[in-house]
Amino acid sequence: MNKLISLRNLNEMTKINAGFVRSKMPVNRTEKSNLTALLIFAADISVYLITFWVIVLVPFWAVKIVAIPLNGLFIGALFIIGHDACHGSFVKQDWLNQIIGRIAFLPALNTFTAWEVSHNQLHHGFTNFKENDVYIPLSKKEYDSLSGLGKMVQRFYRTPIGIIFYYKIEVWWKQMIVPRKKNLEKMNFGAFLFDLGLVVSYFGLKILVIYLYAPILANYFQVPTQSFFLNILTAIVLPFTFWIWWYVFITLLHHTHLQVPWFDKKSEWNFFKSQVEASVHITTPRVLRLLLNNVFEHTAHHADIRIPLYNLRDSQSAL
Repeated sequence: MNKLISLRNLNEMTKINAGFVRSKMPVNRTEKSNLTALLIFAADISVYLITFWVIVLVPFWAVKIVAIPLNGLFIGALFIIGHDACHGSFVKQDWLNQIIGRIAFLPALNTFTAWEVSHNQLHHGFTNFKENDVYIPLSKKEYDSLSGLGKMVQRFYRTPIGIIFYYKIEVWWKQMIVPRKKNLEKMNFGAFLFDLGLVVSYFGLKILVIYLYAPILANYFQVPTQSFFLNILTAIVLPFTFWIWWYVFITLLHHTHLQVPWFDKKSEWNFFKSQVEASVHITTPRVLRLLLNNVFEHTAHHADIRIPLYNLRDSQSAL
């Protein structure tokens, strides 16, 4: 705590900027490796596809119970790759980042163009500034001003089940699928329609593949053919729900922990307070860091969005 107070005092005196913070991290932190990136992408998409078909074809619930959350976890791993690619920090070439990003976002049903606006421009451009950022917490006064129903909704949103609905309604639907007017004004509408078409087509194709090919493959491998609707539930709905849960849980920890400040006055908001002090680093077992592509090294990412996910650990340690 003494160190934190000291940094806050130093911040008030010197207005620590991005250059100062980044000077404390490795000089080669932004170097990109196409080989490393493509190996990570190939590994994650392979596990995602394998676990998908295991869920569809293997009739044993003991196997499904393991494969369902694992599939959801790798929807998240691919999403993190898409997140990096949307920042332009995953591979060297911008055109390749855009292709990989769009593919990696598909399992999460995420639209690349809308994400670039809500995440890159608004979240990173105005981290923890209430007028522009996402996942905005309410002050006590704001909560007290809500209707009885409004209070019930907000309390439900912050429950273990409610955070799933919070994401689906407040983030996914209102920002990724039917963006708000102020977000639409910041994006190329044609590109957004293309990305929305990709997401809808991918979702439809996934259902069609289960309907057409699951019985054929079940017959080929001589395993019992499972119900189409059971496959939809176990191979699409449940993994997607699992991915939403961990994503929102981690995001809320990253930016709405009780000790994290939010700002409603631009005069009080600055780089150090928002990107460094208000972006939480979560400590987890090494295996989880590897599976989720270093998403927990969050302070380093906010300090410099150019750092590829495979360079984040060293940067976080230095920071």
